[in-house]
Amino acid sequence: MENDPDASRTIRFCDAIDVREIPNKDADVQLMSNGSRKSPSQQANVTCCPKIFKTKQNIIIGIVLICVIAGTVGRIVLSEEDEYLVTFNETCEHGSSQCDRNKDLYCINKKCHCDYSKKYWDMKTQICVSRQNYSQICHYNDSCMATLICSSHSHLCICDQRQYYNSILSQCVNRASLDESCLPSMNSTCLLSLSCDSGKCVCPNGKRWLPSKKICVTSG
Repeated sequence: MENDPDASRTIRFCDAIDVREIPNKDADVQLMSNGSRKSPSQQANVTCCPKIFKTKQNIIIGIVLICVIAGTVGRIVLSEEDEYLVTFNETCEHGSSQCDRNKDLYCINKKCHCDYSKKYWDMKTQICVSRQNYSQICHYNDSCMATLICSSHSHLCICDQRQYYNSILSQCVNRASLDESCLPSMNSTCLLSLSCDSGKCVCPNGKRWLPSKKICVTSG
């Protein structure tokens, strides 16, 4: 009789039985390594928190980088604009901002100039400076308000001899000539050598009018 090939096999039984609890479908629990239990939602929180923190960190870093880049670009643009700013009496395009506003320059008739109604170009400081008003100290005519001149003797802003300062208009106006209307309270409204009599500019007694020079001269 042939030997049974399985006869020599030894059958052994393992006494150790691995018993595991099969969780209920409704109970979302998992065994931890230390035997305690944690729900999937809790495990998800543990897993997600580092991801959320990392995401927020990346967003903050991104914002900082954007600010740095924007600031750098802004400085470059401003420096380029400063390089191309047009200075006094140089050509500019009408309505543009090419003229150096730090010097109070504006594009007037396609040239960079000060607002001459209120300011003038100071050659020493190289900026537009406010003009001086009547009786204020000046150095040259441009430093006085319009219609005023700078006296070479007093170095004050005054009117020309043929004009007087009208405080209401804040400017010099022409003096009245012979027989023209004047203000009795202000002899200065008449040309020099004339006086205001009854609202008319006349020569004083004993003098006559010389048309060629527009002054009163002694009769004789």
